Amino acid sequence: MMEIGPKMISGLAVKFLRHAFRSNEILQ
Repeated sequence: MMEIGPKMISGLAVKFLRHAFRSNEILQ
């Protein structure tokens, strides 16, 4: 298994936030 480092976690968080923001913009 790969080690999940802080970089990976922050990267996933950024992707998730960008996706959520985009979806929110489309809804409004």
